[in-house]
Amino acid sequence: MFRVTYTTNSYGAIDKERNKESADSRVVVLGDSMMEGYTLEPGAPFQPLGSTTGIEHMNFATSQTFGPVQYLLVYETLAKKFAHDVVLVGFLPENDFTDSNWEIGQKAFYNRYRPYFVGADGNYELVHFNKAYFDVPQTSSDWLESPFLYLWNNTLTLRAFVGPTRSIASRRWWTNQIVQAAEL
Repeated sequence: MFRVTYTTNSYGAIDKERNKESADSRVVVLGDSMMEGYTLEPGAPFQPLGSTTGIEHMNFATSQTFGPVQYLLVYETLAKKFAHDVVLVGFLPENDFTDSNWEIGQKAFYNRYRPYFVGADGNYELVHFNKAYFDVPQTSSDWLESPFLYLWNNTLTLRAFVGPTRSIASRRWWTNQIVQAAEL
C-alpha cells in the first residue's frame, strides 16, 4: 500500500504549472502510469532528468490504462500547444499493444469510453468505443452531464478524486471544473 497526495496543474497533469511559450529547450513526456510516476511523489519521475540535463520535462503522461492512441490524442489536443523540442514516449510492451487493440478493448474495457484506430493496410479510422454515452447535444444546458455521469460510474479515478460525495450538485461542480480546464 502507498499513500501519495497528488496535485495537478491547470490542465490536469500531475506536474507543476507550465507556460505554453518558452525559449528554453523542453521535452514533452507522454505515456501511461509508468511515465506519469504513479505512486511517486509529485515531481519525482523527471526531476532528476531536469536537474541533470538542465532541460525542462513536461509530464503529460496519464494513468488508468492509457495506451498509444490516447498518447497521440493528448499530444494533438494539448501537449503540442506547449513549446518543445523533443517528445519522449514511454512505451511498455507488456500492456501498450493490448491497450490499443480494438478486439481486446471491447472485452477488457467494455465499460469505458476509449479511442481506437480500426482498419487495415494503412486505412485506419479513429473509433470511440461507448461513444453513445457521449453523444449529447452541446446546446443543452447540461450537455456534459451524461458523459460525466458515465465516467463517474465507470472509472475509479474520478471516484477517488472526488471522494464519497455523489450528489448531483457535486457532480455538476466537478463537471464545471473539467469544462473550464478543457477550455484553456
